Amino acid sequence: MRNTRPTLLRPRAQQTQTQAAHTPIRHPPVAAEPTFLFAKGDAATRHLGTQRSAAHILVADDNAAMRNIVLTILRVAGFKAHGVDNGAEAVKAVRQGDCDLVLMDIEMPAMNGLDASRAIRALSNAKRQLPIIAFSGNSTPADQENFYQAGMNDFAAKPIAAHELIALIERWTNGGEAIMEKKQNDPPLLEPGMLADLEAMVGLESTIDLLILFDETAGTHADAMRRAVKNRDTDTLSKNAHDLKSIAGNCGFSRLSRHAAAIEAACKGGAFPRAITLARQVDKILAESRVFLKATYPGVRTRHKAFA
Repeated sequence: MRNTRPTLLRPRAQQTQTQAAHTPIRHPPVAAEPTFLFAKGDAATRHLGTQRSAAHILVADDNAAMRNIVLTILRVAGFKAHGVDNGAEAVKAVRQGDCDLVLMDIEMPAMNGLDASRAIRALSNAKRQLPIIAFSGNSTPADQENFYQAGMNDFAAKPIAAHELIALIERWTNGGEAIMEKKQNDPPLLEPGMLADLEAMVGLESTIDLLILFDETAGTHADAMRRAVKNRDTDTLSKNAHDLKSIAGNCGFSRLSRHAAAIEAACKGGAFPRAITLARQVDKILAESRVFLKATYPGVRTRHKAFA
């Protein structure tokens, strides 16, 4: 493992001038023109058709919907990929397998991502040098310092666009270090660019499948948050808000993701009355997102009873 301190992701506002001037990766030309609903753009298509080595990626995330989305994106992009749902299973998979990189969630049962990273770094063989990328919705400077102290090499914020995730993984599997910018734009109800990116990567049918999975998962989290408010259970409310923030953002539901993040922050900051007020608005935002989605992806409406 290198002795130099690895570069972690920083929000745009904290970037140095040197980082801001970082030369972007040059990507091979697109081999084929995909068909998808939204307007084509370089951000959504530049990774399609790229020839890659079959690097093996381990995805550790207890959120099944998020894990399946990431695994689908990686496999379509040409990587080998498999997933586990906690840190202990991630350490076991590294010991017994031949993965080239670990994409590690932080808040997981059995063993969290920080402890799992420390356990991997404590291995006695070459696997202790495996690149580990933190994959988390928590991105404060203190969080990133904790990732570094645990032995992680880099950081990917949830949500992250598919092409950015692939670029980050490609650089680490090719021995490089990644510096990426975090978007600071105020998100709309539904961000078409992220859905276009997802559709370009996995195709229309798989996108619809993932959106149906998102809706089922979001509904489960909304139900759990409703019960948590009734029982005044801050921990359960915070955990479900954290998971909803990640999965909603990765599927392009920007307003829902931002709202869930505010609930999580209120819980962790001890502002439970504010968390309750925000949590009571989740069903309304989810319903608005469904209306927008139903008009944009008619196939969802015909295949999922919640959209009928």
